[in-house]
Amino acid sequence: MQWYSATSKLKPHVIHATILTGERRGQDVLTPRIVFISDYNAQDFPYRLRRNQFPVQTAFAMTINKAQGQTVFNLELYLASPCFSHGQLYVALSRITARSKIKALIEYPELEEDDGV
Repeated sequence: MQWYSATSKLKPHVIHATILTGERRGQDVLTPRIVFISDYNAQDFPYRLRRNQFPVQTAFAMTINKAQGQTVFNLELYLASPCFSHGQLYVALSRITARSKIKALIEYPELEEDDGV
């Protein structure tokens, strides 16, 4: 399951975050630091590696206006409200190098109430 969250506190052993999307929107979550130990029988390393890390994937966000003129290789577009300018959606979608690298999440509560698409 994939969801987006905003980190509110970063402590040595836990991340405090708030879920931004989906049915659990607004819920606070704690993500603990996990110990990863490499396979001792692996042929690549003659020794065992042990490290502590958070099981998260980093991401960067920017506004559509800030993205104008830039090229990105992966695009995840989140629209909580309709674009307010006629060319804004075009700018957002034309930043990507391949259509297969676009993911979009469009949440319009006023349309969901009226069974809109």
